[in-house]
Amino acid sequence: MEISQNNIYTNLPFQGRLYAIDFLKLASATVIFLFHCNMHLGIQFKSLTPFISQGAVVMDLFFMLSGFALYYGYLNTPLSGSTALAGFYRKRLFAIYPLYLVIVLVFLLVMDPASLTQKILELPIQLLLLQSWFSGLFSYSHNGGTWFLSCLAFCYLLFPLLKVPLERAGKRRLCMLLALVYLLCAVSPHLVIVCELPNIYSSPLLRMLQFFSGMLTAALVFQGNSRVPKISPFSWGVLALGSAAALVGVVSWFVRQEYCLGHYVPYGFLTFPLFLLLLTGAVQAELGRSSAPRWGVALKTLSGFAYPIFMAQFFLWSPIRKLVSARPQWFAVHGNWKTFLLASLLCAVVTLALYLFDTACQRLLKKQALS
Repeated sequence: MEISQNNIYTNLPFQGRLYAIDFLKLASATVIFLFHCNMHLGIQFKSLTPFISQGAVVMDLFFMLSGFALYYGYLNTPLSGSTALAGFYRKRLFAIYPLYLVIVLVFLLVMDPASLTQKILELPIQLLLLQSWFSGLFSYSHNGGTWFLSCLAFCYLLFPLLKVPLERAGKRRLCMLLALVYLLCAVSPHLVIVCELPNIYSSPLLRMLQFFSGMLTAALVFQGNSRVPKISPFSWGVLALGSAAALVGVVSWFVRQEYCLGHYVPYGFLTFPLFLLLLTGAVQAELGRSSAPRWGVALKTLSGFAYPIFMAQFFLWSPIRKLVSARPQWFAVHGNWKTFLLASLLCAVVTLALYLFDTACQRLLKKQALS
């Protein structure tokens, strides 16, 4: 995520892209892909299988990353006034909508078994990215995969309103807000289960709170950076790695205890702080460097594939299952890893195609916006 060069936060050692965000975004997309491989194809990953089987927990981190990155990207960009707001919303719409529209059209025209009447009725909801507000639509059509875009659109809508008070808040108020957000995120999933309420996994309100926690973390990191005790980048890196290891261990332990299997978000009372420690440690470790990492360009390029990776998975699971069933002799030996290799190769091909399409759309939209 880029920031302008007239940065008022002069305590930063360098100004520009945070490659730690790129790495974590790419890691999150990878875990989700492995999770879907396990869910749809039954692929096992040895000792990591318990964690991978509940890999949807990293969607919490995805929304935290989105809030953190967006706040960082607009540290010195005021969003007051109609022109600034229009530019912000146009940029966010351009970032997600072209590829999303392709998925919607493909599903409605080719893959959705619903009647014509149902398709006509659902189309306005799909086009306006409102499906996450209807919990019953989660398993309908493509909504089990595009729900996160619906939630993200809501977060983008609120971002300018949430940004202003955070810029004026002191460190104590920011910490109090973060504690309150944690409490809500930790309690609400259990309330839903106990009271047998509708699905909260795709709730835009829950995801907005996670997005907001990322914004709060960014505000604490950058607004209070000069008051933070000096800690070496190595120590921050150790904190990030330790948090990642703890996440794998905690989720794996929950699986062994058969605790809320398949619900994912109830784990937040422990995973929420670990995700924030992972995010803070990774960012602070990078901020402690005097220059960008050598592998930063590669990370920037690869992170651009994270969104297409999500979208590509709509086209993987059914054809792979059919191929495995039709040619069992091909998978008779080492079938688990052959299936994984097939899924990875097919995902790479579809991802590349979607990435090239999305890149072309972005260029065209930017050209039209400037003309």
